[in-house]
Order: sequence, then C-alpha cells, then structure tokens
Amino acid sequence: MDPARFDALVRAASRSGSRRGLLGGLSALALPPLIVQAKPTPGGQSTCKGPGQVCRKRANCCATPCRKKRGKPTGRCKACAGDATYCGTVCCQPGEDCVGGACTCGGGICPNGCCANRTCVSPPTDAQCGTNGAACTVCVAPETCGGGNPGTPGVCGCTPDCAGKVCGDPDGCGGLCTGGCPNGQTCRHGGCFLPCGSDNTCTSCGGASCACGAAERLCQDTATGLGVCTSDADCPIGALCSAFRNGSGQQLCTQPCRGCTGA
Repeated sequence: MDPARFDALVRAASRSGSRRGLLGGLSALALPPLIVQAKPTPGGQSTCKGPGQVCRKRANCCATPCRKKRGKPTGRCKACAGDATYCGTVCCQPGEDCVGGACTCGGGICPNGCCANRTCVSPPTDAQCGTNGAACTVCVAPETCGGGNPGTPGVCGCTPDCAGKVCGDPDGCGGLCTGGCPNGQTCRHGGCFLPCGSDNTCTSCGGASCACGAAERLCQDTATGLGVCTSDADCPIGALCSAFRNGSGQQLCTQPCRGCTGA
C-alpha cells in the first residue's frame, strides 16, 4: 500500500476515536491471501505416491488412480490392478517380478527361459542363459548354456571332451580325463593305479617300496618323494594325495608303482 494512503487512514480513525473505525479502516486494506506452497523435493520435482499413500487427485499417484470417498478431500492411491506388483513407480505386468526397483518378466511368464529387458528369452542361448525368469547371463567359452556332466538347463556349464583321450589328458574344462587305463587299473588324478590284492598287498608291483594304501586301496610307490599334500590338487598330475605320511605327520603325494602287472 502507498505510505501516504496508510497515514491518511490512521489519522481518520484517530479523529473518530472509535476502535471499530480503526478496524474498519484496516479492513479496507487489500491484503493478499496467505498461500502455502508444497516444499519441493531435491531437484525441484515433486514425488508421486504409491498404492496406499494419501492423495488428493490422480496426479499425486504414480501409477494408479486416487480413490476418495464422497465428500472427502483426500483419499489413497489404489493398488495395482489384479495381482500386478508395484515396483519403483510403475505397476508391473501380470506375472512380472520386481527386482532392484525394476520390473522383469519373472518366472510366472518365463518358467523355461530368462528375462532380458522385460522380454522372455526361451529357449535360452549361450548369449542369454537362465531359467525361471531370472536375468539372462552370458556363458563364456568353454561353457555353454545347459552344459556340464550332467548339465543343468538354463545354467552355464562346461561339458568335458575326452573322446580319444586317456587318463591325465585335459578334458577341455580345466579337469582331467579318467579313461584309458590298461589291465583293470584305476585312473586317479592322471595316474593309472593298480588296485590292491585281496590280502591288501601289492606283491607283483615293484618290490617292497610298492605298498597298498589302506585308504585308497591302490598300489603306490612309497620310495619316490613327490612332496606333501592335503588333496590331490597339491600333487603333480599322475600322483595322488595318499594316506602315507612323513615323520612330521604330513600326507605324501605318491605315484603308481612301476612295473605293476597284477596284484
């Protein structure tokens, strides 16, 4: 208001000597109404609301209508239709799952495949492998989707290839082939071992240094030192981690007895 006009109103009210006159003069002032604005969220954008939260109109709700009872100024955002899942700020399609705040195609609509950008990939491939609606993954060679021995559908795995190979040859999956041992011998960690005889001896396998390992029941050369171990992986290929121990109680790597022809 103009300061001169305000002063004139005050003088007029004082001359009338009336409190009512003073109030009446003040009521003549064109005061603007008080407006309360909603506090903006960080970034200057308002946040929409999910099912069950208080709303005044449809624009308050992210993905569903605002349900209000007749005559009530506020209501609550409705739930997603049917059995759909509310995820992030949207309602997933029926059968989709909510993973990490995003809708995926889910096992309900993709039981035999995997999900890529909400699309079911079935049957899965090496480039998009998975099952029961899980997120697709890429199989890295030599693994294939469903590979292994035995393999699991929708899971990356490696199928060993031992065709034409013998005990100790690489199987193409980081392991060793186990076939091809002669004379009834058993392949163990790349070595062909003759089983112990019925009396737990190895009488025809290289003399006194060829002993029967009671735990493995395989004839083993105990005279050749190949190191200590806790598993076959600690031993050279062709040797196993035996029950034989050194003076310190450590298990020893042993190789097959040389010259075994039978037990």
